[in-house]
Amino acid sequence: MTGNAQQVRRAVRWLGGSVFAAALLQYVLFFAAARYLGDVDYGAFSLALAVATLAAPFCDLGTSVAIVCTGARCPAELGRRFGAALLLRALTAVPVFGAALGLGLLAGYGPGFAALLLPLYLATLADGAGNLGASACQAEERVATSALLQVARHLLRGGALLGTLWWGGGPHALAWSFALASALGAAPAVLAVARRHRVQLRLGDLPATVREALPFGFAILATMLNAQIGVAVLGLYADTGEIGRYHASLRFVLLLQMVPQIVSVAAAPLSYRTGAEGLAPSARLYRVKLTLLAALGLCGSLLLAANGG
Repeated sequence: MTGNAQQVRRAVRWLGGSVFAAALLQYVLFFAAARYLGDVDYGAFSLALAVATLAAPFCDLGTSVAIVCTGARCPAELGRRFGAALLLRALTAVPVFGAALGLGLLAGYGPGFAALLLPLYLATLADGAGNLGASACQAEERVATSALLQVARHLLRGGALLGTLWWGGGPHALAWSFALASALGAAPAVLAVARRHRVQLRLGDLPATVREALPFGFAILATMLNAQIGVAVLGLYADTGEIGRYHASLRFVLLLQMVPQIVSVAAAPLSYRTGAEGLAPSARLYRVKLTLLAALGLCGSLLLAANGG
């Protein structure tokens, strides 16, 4: 178990560093955007972002998580599953956007909502492709590459925000700059997989890929609903200023919720392989994971106690 424990710790160090760096960058990014745009414009931006984030899982259906399991257990299948996941996004992008836009207009979000939704939806699609590539790298134990790809995307968004601030653009300029940054961040993630595997875009691979991914997809959708549904519901009866203040406060909670994911995500490939070996090896691995989760929980409790006011 010593070797497995070392693998988990090494993965936690790399992914832990990337998650903390991403959390810090997101913190700076969204609060800088909120202060720059003001609560009204930031509220309109947040409402469109929440709807785009809720729509994104329907183009993914859990494939970005399931590919870690597939790649860890059957590396030869990774290229086919990766291609099927990209094809799924291409086939569902337009109808999912149409449904999200229609529901938003039906809810009375207004015509300005559509202009912000399009670039932010494109940004979430690109982020999904980037996450898919990073997950494929993680499945192959290329944890450092996966971590760097995720941090790079947030750095690009930071550059997009700085460019918008320098240019003096409003929420629409910020939304389009985010879309461009997400596309630039997704490209190296996809290429990192394509250079090592023969990516095949075949309709015949879709059913098996979706069938394996759906359990993960339901979990992701539930998580997104928990995180974003409050903003979408608030948009039904509150003004955009109140939405902006609510979303800015919500970022604190979302960033803190990322911390326990470090251990689970870092140990995922090893967990899938160990699970096939039987109950005893899995139990030993989970003792390592629980110890690390307990340490993170203690740190989080101390942080909350020190800053609860």
